[in-house]
Amino acid sequence: MADEDQVVEHPTFLEHIRFFFEPLDVQHMQPRGIDLATYESVKKNATSIYSQTKSGSMPPEPEGRSHRVEGMNWS
Repeated sequence: MADEDQVVEHPTFLEHIRFFFEPLDVQHMQPRGIDLATYESVKKNATSIYSQTKSGSMPPEPEGRSHRVEGMNWS
């Protein structure tokens, strides 16, 4: 896994993305119908996840992780 503060330009689910989300993040997104723990759900909802992370509305804690999504292409 990469350093938490390192920008990952082209992450993969198995190598990077699955480690971005903590249990609180998973709980926060479940009511929205997004399961951050599965590849299928993350792939299906990538645009929404990216937008919410980039804007700082996800994860729910104030620190956020928007600095780690720069250059992401999940398609």
